[in-house]
Amino acid sequence: MKNYQKVVVMGGGYGFYEVFSLINDINSNSERSIEIIGILDDNISLKNRRGVPVLGALADWVNFDDEIFFVFAIGSFNTRMYRKSILERIQIPHQRFLTLIHPSSEIMIPVDSIGSGCIIHSGVKIYALTAIGAFCTISANCVVGIANIVGSCSLFASGVYTATNIEFSMCSFLGTSSVVAPNVHIGCGAQIGVGSAVFRDVEPGHKVVGNPAKAYGKDDVPLQLLELAEQDIKLLQSLSASQL
Repeated sequence: MKNYQKVVVMGGGYGFYEVFSLINDINSNSERSIEIIGILDDNISLKNRRGVPVLGALADWVNFDDEIFFVFAIGSFNTRMYRKSILERIQIPHQRFLTLIHPSSEIMIPVDSIGSGCIIHSGVKIYALTAIGAFCTISANCVVGIANIVGSCSLFASGVYTATNIEFSMCSFLGTSSVVAPNVHIGCGAQIGVGSAVFRDVEPGHKVVGNPAKAYGKDDVPLQLLELAEQDIKLLQSLSASQL
């Protein structure tokens, strides 16, 4: 008998469609069965998606019984630093969020080195000694190299390739087909542009693009987020070290 779970998707934007397809693939290729019963979104004009009803705003999660789980599908390069504050505002216990991993992905790290609420899409490869923080999204066909630290709430668009011994601090965003060289640190809230090749550290909040990547702008990173990111990195470093 399949493991049956009912879920509500937080967010009805583009991320919903990706999650919808991912869940369909999980249901078709594993002993797990997941039913999306609704969407929560603060956009009051939002219409139903793929036949899934919009059931209210994010704060309405409190109306669902404990056996209902959630999937966090909110986030883009523009909202990369707001995702953490949204999670803190709605205050859903982390154990109520599902981690979704596509059956075609190759995960070479222990399950407990992947944080709660993560979404890992088709064709992803994650190599040994890596640790993934909570609520990260790793899109299709990404390759995450050996001994990477991926801070919580980070977003990898499709086709990202990372080398070895890289730290991505909390709320990082990596654009489609970007590449990151070994021994680089990506600061909290940094944004890597589409197709960029990163060979040097990127400071918190900086936006870089090109080959080699160069800064073209900067967003302010709240002090509280920087402090949380430092704690997050230390925890993930310990999870990586435990795999040695």
